[in-house]
This record gives sequence, C-alpha cells and structure tokens, in this order.
Amino acid sequence: SRPQDALLAARSVLASRPSAYDASLARHCIGIVLRDRGDLRAAIAELRKGAALARASGHAEREMDVQATLGVALAWTGRSQQGLAMLDEALRTSHGGRAGQVLMRRATVLRALGRFYEARDDLSRALPYFRREGDTVWEARSLTRRAEVFIDLGLPGRAEADWARAEKLFAANGQELEYAMARHNFGLSALIHGDLPEALAYFDEAGHRYDVLGEINPDLAI
Repeated sequence: SRPQDALLAARSVLASRPSAYDASLARHCIGIVLRDRGDLRAAIAELRKGAALARASGHAEREMDVQATLGVALAWTGRSQQGLAMLDEALRTSHGGRAGQVLMRRATVLRALGRFYEARDDLSRALPYFRREGDTVWEARSLTRRAEVFIDLGLPGRAEADWARAEKLFAANGQELEYAMARHNFGLSALIHGDLPEALAYFDEAGHRYDVLGEINPDLAI
C-alpha cells in the first residue's frame, strides 16, 4: 500500500540482525519495491538473497514465494523462458492461495509476451483460490490483471466490470497505491470510450494519489 514505507521498514529489519526467515521477508519486500520502480538489476540481487535466506530457514513455502517473484523480475529483463520455468516450478509445489498467487504472477508474464488467452485462463483459475480463502486483496489484484487482458482482447465491458469490483476491494482493504491504480484504470476505460474530460479527471486524481504516496507511474505520463 505504501512502498516507500515498506522499503524503510524492510531495511530497518535487516539492520536488526534478524533470523533467516525474517531477513528473507525483508529482502523479498525490497526486491518487490525495486522491481516495481524499474530497478530490475538491484531487485533481482535482493530476490536471490531472499531465496537463499528462505532456503536456509528451512521454510519451503517461503522459498517458493520468493522464487515466484524472482521469476517475474527475470522475465521483465528479457529472460522470459527462465522466468516462466521458475513460475511453473513454483506452481507445481504450491497449494491454495499460494497457487493462486503464482498463477497471477505467471499471467502477468504471459500477458507481457502477448499470450493473452493463456494469461486470462491463469487469472480465471487464480480467482477461486482467493475467494475460498477470503483473500480480497489478491482477488482484487487478479481482477485488475484480468481486466487488462480483457482490454488487450478488445472486451472493454468485461474489463470495466473487473475494475469496478477490484476498486471496491482495494478501498475496503486500505490499499492506497492499488486504489490509485484503479482510478488510473478508470481513466483508461474513459479514454477507450472517447470521453476525454472524464479520462483526464481520473488521471488527475490518480496522479494526485501517486504524488501523496511518493510514487511515479510512467504510464500516467504516456
């Protein structure tokens, strides 16, 4: 919800001589923030450390979770085959909500590769896991990703239904950054319909929310 705060908190944990398990969580957190900010080289280094620490802690599920995030980061550097292989392996060893998280991450990579139908199928498979476990944050994330795929497939009506549900879930959970992204997405929807004033109003609101959080979303400028 607040990436900069998360980054500072994770570095504070690392400075306190944590256990291997807690250090793995901190490295994982730092890796996610750096990845989302576009610093992929540094993100991958942190995630590799996080995976090694998870392995040392003896928690296989923790290691799998870091490896799945690492798979996405590797794919974003152009190593898509290696990244997908990591995600496939993580999925084979995952159950319940963790399996849903891996499916959502794999769908993100598949969409970037233009494999839209496979991405949609992974996201539709992921959603029941989250709903059974009552994990509304990851449900909202998967709905957001599926909406993006529906836009790619030329189905704006279905995208808007997913975005509307995701926005409500982000708001209910206090997910400030992802709520800002939801407002951003409604701007994209208005743009697709040719309503420029409404699109710009949504983009202005999203930009203000990003500014408050100290975050930059390059897509907003585009």
